[in-house]
Amino acid sequence: MRGALRRLPPRDADEDRQPAGRRRSEIVDLTTHPERFVTVADLAAYWCVSADTVYRDIAKGALRVYRVGSSSCIRIRLEDARAYGRPDDSRG
Repeated sequence: MRGALRRLPPRDADEDRQPAGRRRSEIVDLTTHPERFVTVADLAAYWCVSADTVYRDIAKGALRVYRVGSSSCIRIRLEDARAYGRPDDSRG
């Protein structure tokens, strides 16, 4: 069946669909989240801002990042995110 189109399974009607380019946050609540660190993408999704906004706040020094693991992925401590609050998404 070379070149044949493959059918995708049907999606559930109850499935919560995100707009293109947005991902759902794995964080339900910053006060009860079980992990000590979160990713930039998860924090951006939780705050409903772009990842660029979070990176901008990191560059300003408003949020401190940590390198975690052998892949040197950056993470943000939950305490720092709680203390900072939700960023202002205005570009002023």
